[in-house]
Amino acid sequence: MLYPRAKALVLVLLAVQNLGAERRTIVMGGEEGLTWESGGGTIAALIQIGPTEVEVNNTPGNVLEFDADGRVGWLSPQQADETVNIALGLLDRGGRLGAPTILSQVIKDQLIFMIDDDPTTAFERKTARGGSQVNSLGVIMDFDLGARFGVERIQFFPRNAHPDFPAPNFPFQNDFLRGFELLLNDGSEETQVANQPVLT
Repeated sequence: MLYPRAKALVLVLLAVQNLGAERRTIVMGGEEGLTWESGGGTIAALIQIGPTEVEVNNTPGNVLEFDADGRVGWLSPQQADETVNIALGLLDRGGRLGAPTILSQVIKDQLIFMIDDDPTTAFERKTARGGSQVNSLGVIMDFDLGARFGVERIQFFPRNAHPDFPAPNFPFQNDFLRGFELLLNDGSEETQVANQPVLT
């Protein structure tokens, strides 16, 4: 236990130590340094975004904030609003949608309806009354968000079934998925084998 006089002495010593503390700044890119925004100067900042694809960029997915909260020189991960559907911006971040088990390009082109922010559109795999039989089993959908995020919730819902996406002219609120399996990969190199993601 410290006595009051000893406590005061310790506080004074700590205050003196903090006043004399030296900050170190590491400068990269020559004597003047380069800002992160300027990239690698004469050396292009390349990011591997696929098995054979690279992108010239030094902020993958554009999810970095510079000088966040007034902290000059800081580079911070962008804070995502938990109320925002991050799937809506996946194409803008360089992400992709895929369906490897669907052969028809016409059907694959409808995947965009899942992320177009339009409550009246949907990716449909069901048999319409009086129409030809549609096999909806075994459909694999691949969503690449274009950046890494901490994900709190994943929702799939039919038209007119979510309060944020009302579509009263499309009363399909009872047409939920009957079953699904969800596999994830964080996109890091450690979770890739032969340039393919290991899904868990």
